[in-house]
Amino acid sequence: MFSNAQTLRLNGYIVNESGSIASSREGERYEQSRTAIIEIDGGREIVDRLIAVADSPRALVGRSRDGSAVLIFRRDGERNCIPYIPNHRGNAGVFDLALNSNGEPLRLVFGCETLDPSTWTWAKGRSPADVARDSLPNLTADVCGDVAREALSHASDARAAREEAERNREFEERRAKYIADLARPKTAEQLQAEEDNEIITRYANEVLAWNDPDKARLDAARSRFAARRKQTAAA
Repeated sequence: MFSNAQTLRLNGYIVNESGSIASSREGERYEQSRTAIIEIDGGREIVDRLIAVADSPRALVGRSRDGSAVLIFRRDGERNCIPYIPNHRGNAGVFDLALNSNGEPLRLVFGCETLDPSTWTWAKGRSPADVARDSLPNLTADVCGDVAREALSHASDARAAREEAERNREFEERRAKYIADLARPKTAEQLQAEEDNEIITRYANEVLAWNDPDKARLDAARSRFAARRKQTAAA
């Protein structure tokens, strides 16, 4: 077993009923036991970069096999350091991003409420069971801001990226259909409709004499145009 709840409590952490570390709990006596937990889910390369930007060697770092990581800091006071990311529409403290290079997901969670230490791998002697909460660095707003800014230099809002991809897909579909329509031979009805539209447009602002040959062509074009509109409305 990774560690028991009593070991974590003796090291100054708040422990819930399931044996996980809780970042906070109501009550004045828990003020000196609060922690700040940042979880970074993504590929190992970007995760390593963000850990380096955090530049907090005294923070505890847990890793997973897929490259994700969790960082544990001390948190003094009530405030949770959640960075502001403009135009991000996610929940407060949870930022779902997509890497600009390949579209792979990157998720940042500032202020995780709980952490099960047994689900992460820790460097020897650098787990919550080995290191007291009071010896951890206090998480500050500039650390969170630096991590968020670095993430945004390599990624963008995942929802916005999906919406942009959907718009691009729809545009390409319309473009392909337009090109296919141009290449497809036109029917006699389509050719007649184009000729009628051209005649109606050409004489839109002219008054033709009753015996003008073009008036008969214009009247016929208008009649066919009206019939097509009626047929379309009925459909």
